Amino acid sequence: MILILGLVLALAGCNLVLGLEPPAGGDGGAGDGGAGDGGASDGGDGDRDGDQIPDDVDVCPDTPDPAQHDEDGDGRGDACDRCPHLFQEPTQEADLDRDGDGVPDVCDPLPDTPGGRLRFWGFNDQADVGGWRTFGQGTAIVASGAVVLTPTIDGELRFSAIDDGRRSTRVEARLTLGAHSPGGGSTRRAAGVLSNLDTSPEQNHFRCQLEADVPVTQSRLALSRQSTSGESLLSVAVVQPDLPVGSVRLALEAGIGPSTYGVACRLDVGQASAELPRTGSTELAAGEAGVRTVGIPRRIEWLAIVDHP
Repeated sequence: MILILGLVLALAGCNLVLGLEPPAGGDGGAGDGGAGDGGASDGGDGDRDGDQIPDDVDVCPDTPDPAQHDEDGDGRGDACDRCPHLFQEPTQEADLDRDGDGVPDVCDPLPDTPGGRLRFWGFNDQADVGGWRTFGQGTAIVASGAVVLTPTIDGELRFSAIDDGRRSTRVEARLTLGAHSPGGGSTRRAAGVLSNLDTSPEQNHFRCQLEADVPVTQSRLALSRQSTSGESLLSVAVVQPDLPVGSVRLALEAGIGPSTYGVACRLDVGQASAELPRTGSTELAAGEAGVRTVGIPRRIEWLAIVDHP
């Protein structure tokens, strides 16, 4: 039985949609933070956007944003940062957008293919999770600026965005991993991101996952392809003797052209990183995209999905 608890929705959610083609009925997007955003002339002197935050401390001085969330800590708030999950110095290169689709090249996996869209969830106090589904056994609770996934022992829990007819070419998330409880609990531990990229009736999807068994002999970064007929492990690398405790960043990236894919699974832990590439050729299709955990609670601090028509 699936229990979905504490999904707190507010009038001004933290789901940002960036790009030229936001979904019907969506938030409309964070925009590019330009002077025209949010009716800047409505504010008085020192508060151009009228959100009651003085311009000299406002992380989005031209976009009304009372919450002042800045997930990547680069000084541009989520409401006006076109790559809200990527720390960047404010340079001309940071805003370069060759295909003009509203997603800068630095966070667009297909920078020469127009029509890209970046969807970002900060999961803060006003998180908008109305378009998400929970699969498996356990709970998904929004609290303290994160989504906390708690699966049953040895169970799998997925938290996924609803398919709206576009291809998820990059799924990226920052997760907080907790220490394994000694003296019992799950014998399998894993955390990852996933996306369905295939038109096959077998419902193939790709998974980028950090995983380990108990007792721990090694942890692994694994890129796999799963379908109703079974799982195919494409590549695997040993990361370290145990799963890291703390914040890690996982990314699954696909798409090297309009009808072919190149898949890469990436892990960043502080200054260390590992990447597992895999290249193939198939039709790309829209599908499930989100996060997965097995056997142990995970906090999802933010999640970003870049997709294309």
